[in-house]
Order: sequence, then structure tokens, then C-alpha cells
Amino acid sequence: MITACDVGAEVFLVDWEKTLVKKRLIEIIGTNNTEILNKFEEGDIPGFLKILREKTDHLQEVQDVLIYERDAVIAHKISRLLKRSQNNKIVGILGHSHLEGVKEFIKNPKKLDEFLKEKEIKIYDPKKVS
Repeated sequence: MITACDVGAEVFLVDWEKTLVKKRLIEIIGTNNTEILNKFEEGDIPGFLKILREKTDHLQEVQDVLIYERDAVIAHKISRLLKRSQNNKIVGILGHSHLEGVKEFIKNPKKLDEFLKEKEIKIYDPKKVS
């Protein structure tokens, strides 16, 4: 098997770290909803969404965080990496639910910047893992 390191490729994490996603969720649903937060921590997203739907009225806001805000973060970080790339090509691995949103934001940098400002999302540099 050939790895990224074998071919001199750099590998970066471009999604929000789980702690930042959890912080945004707490801003929306509060800290008292421990059952919901535990499901998120366990990575049981279907269970998390089921309990969220049953016990709160924040489903749409949480979906916005899990999909759209993360799309913006991912697109911003990919855009930064593309600017640094020598041949303007990178390889990305995304969940299917993020593909269209990330592409849309990358094609429309002004829309991306406006969205990030509106949501007051702070972006950190992509985290290098290799």
C-alpha cells in the first residue's frame, strides 16, 4: 500500500474539530440536555437526531451547524489549501451530505465570506497530520 507520505503528499484535516461542533451545539441546546450531548459524543448521529427531534425544537438549527456551517468551514480551509498548492489540485474526502455545499462555497468565495461573517465563525488553519 502506498501512503500519502510515500509520495510526498501532505494530509490535512479540514473539518471542524469535534470539540468546536459540540461547543456550537451547546450554544443552541444548552448544557442541560446531557442525553442529547452524550449521543453526539458517542457518534450515534441517528440516535442524536432522534432524541433531538423528540425533546427539543432545535432540529433545524442543529442541522444548520452539522451541515451548512461545517460546509463553510471545510470550503474555507480547502480554498486556503488550493491557494498554497503548486498545481491548484488537491484530493479531498467528504461525506456525501457536504459535497454540494462545499462546492457551492468554493465557487462563490463572496458568499462564503458573507456566511462566515454572518454566523461569526472563526476559522483555524487546516490541521496538518502528516
